[in-house]
Amino acid sequence: MSPPAIRAVLAALLVASLGLAATGVARAADYAKTAGGYTIYVGVLPAGVLFLYRPGHGDAAVHSGPRFGDAHHVLVGLVDATRGSRIDDAEITARIVPAKGEPQERRLERMTVEGGAAYGNFFALRRNHRYRIDLTIRRPGSPGAVDASFDYVHRL
Repeated sequence: MSPPAIRAVLAALLVASLGLAATGVARAADYAKTAGGYTIYVGVLPAGVLFLYRPGHGDAAVHSGPRFGDAHHVLVGLVDATRGSRIDDAEITARIVPAKGEPQERRLERMTVEGGAAYGNFFALRRNHRYRIDLTIRRPGSPGAVDASFDYVHRL
C-alpha cells in the first residue's frame, strides 16, 4: 500500500476510532474483518464529531441535512485485501439491527477522507443498546454482493 493510501486509511480509522474510544466498547479488532476479498473497517461516532473533523461542512452538506438527538455517523473504510488499495467505487448498504426495535437501513454515501474514499451515513443509536451492523457491498463488474456483519454495543 502506498504512503498516501496508508494515510487515507489511517485518517478514516482515526475518525472512526474517536467514536470507538468514546464508547469504551470492544477492541478495535472487532471493527475490522476480511470478507469477499475486502478488508472492511467500521466506525461509529457522534454526528457532531464528524463536523468537528470536517469544519468546512455544515449539517446540510453531509448526507442530506441536519441530524439531532441520537444521530451517529456510521463510517466504513474498504480496502482490497490483496493489493491493499482503497476501494472507491463500491455501493454499500448498511442495515442497523437493534436487539429490540425496528432496523434502520440506508445506503452509505461515498465521502472523501484525507484524499481517500470512505462511506457513511447517519443512524439513530440509543445509549446502552446492542446492535448488529450488516453491510452489503457491491462493485461494478463483480458477480455478486459481499455481506459482512459486526456486533456493536453503543455506550455513548
